[in-house]
Amino acid sequence: MLLSFLCIFNRINRTKFLQYFFIVFFSFFASNLFFDLYLDNSYKKKSDFNLKSIEIKNSKKFDLRTQKEVVLDLQKQFSNVYPVTFPKHKLNKIKNTSELFPLSGISKSKTVFCNESGEYSIYKSDRYGFNNKDIIYEKFDKKRIMLIGDSFVHGACVNEDENISSYLNKLNIYSFSISYGGNGPLLELASLVEYINIIKPEVIIWFYSENDLFDLNQEKKSEVLIKYLNIDNFNQKLVERQNEIDDYWKKLLINKFNVDDYVYYSKKRSFSGRILRKLERAVLFKPLRDVIKNYYLSEVNQFYISQDRNNFDLFERIIKKAKNISHLENASIHFVYLPFYGSLKDSPPLSKDIIIELVKQNEINVLDFYSFIKKEEIKLKDIFPMNRHGHYNSQGYKLLADFIYENIKN
Repeated sequence: MLLSFLCIFNRINRTKFLQYFFIVFFSFFASNLFFDLYLDNSYKKKSDFNLKSIEIKNSKKFDLRTQKEVVLDLQKQFSNVYPVTFPKHKLNKIKNTSELFPLSGISKSKTVFCNESGEYSIYKSDRYGFNNKDIIYEKFDKKRIMLIGDSFVHGACVNEDENISSYLNKLNIYSFSISYGGNGPLLELASLVEYINIIKPEVIIWFYSENDLFDLNQEKKSEVLIKYLNIDNFNQKLVERQNEIDDYWKKLLINKFNVDDYVYYSKKRSFSGRILRKLERAVLFKPLRDVIKNYYLSEVNQFYISQDRNNFDLFERIIKKAKNISHLENASIHFVYLPFYGSLKDSPPLSKDIIIELVKQNEINVLDFYSFIKKEEIKLKDIFPMNRHGHYNSQGYKLLADFIYENIKN
């Protein structure tokens, strides 16, 4: 193609070509620039916060540091401080199935997670690298509950005493979260297999987030994760290999500090910075590309829905195996549907009713948090930070814990 272009360029009047090229380019540049400025003056997007003027409840300014900056600052005061690491990082990176696939993070370390409400969530990981108080492993005289899910159950973006597990513990239900951000159904099944024997729960609560079927698209490509589904008694014995898991993540972080740096907000730019940003967007024709992307958004969503449908059978196999494992360990299992901000604001994905019906057909108790929020007419601003897309805030997690408690306390 390049050779063809050069041949044509060789045969035409180069001066006129360059003139026409610059006229066309400048026309696109100018139209994109003015269109972008018009949009800015027409309305303010809800995500365009002037974070320097936002004050959170304790009167502190929004923490604008990156996750890496927070870790480096904490390392000046404490030892054993790391950014959060995610099992999903290993997806499709393992060359052979005998290689370690960690399902948790670094144990007994101060772990910096994410920031959506103004302050970073920082927790002390337990002996197996999860976001739990380590002392609860000694409480064998209480009803023990295992929580399995993704970042919502991991405790994303709230203090360690404000996540689902902590709120259930305050209700005198000893809860262990073996959840991690980015986990989908296969990673969750693997976690159940690896840690159920050490926790010995009476109750297992499986949390389903609305991106779980998307996660399956990558997880099902992992030979290791598929083994947990297809091979009975497959186990990496991770409980006995926590030192290896710690070493794996620490070595990785030496070479790549941020495995997945959580940055949800950007600093307010100076006037010159904003002008340069506008010029950059115009040169790259970003405003026009945004219009095209938004125009085809519904078509793209329909594509993802069709992709989801390919994973329904796989998800049913996973939830069936989770149920069988639970019963073998004399534990009951419950299924909790967790809605995202977008589905509560507009409408849930088409997959919602299909997933819930599929779980009910397998005789698993379903707790629909979406329907509960709608029925109680709970305002989104009360359960999501800054009334925008993200994880639940402290009040949202408490509401979820109370909802679960009321449905399983007997």
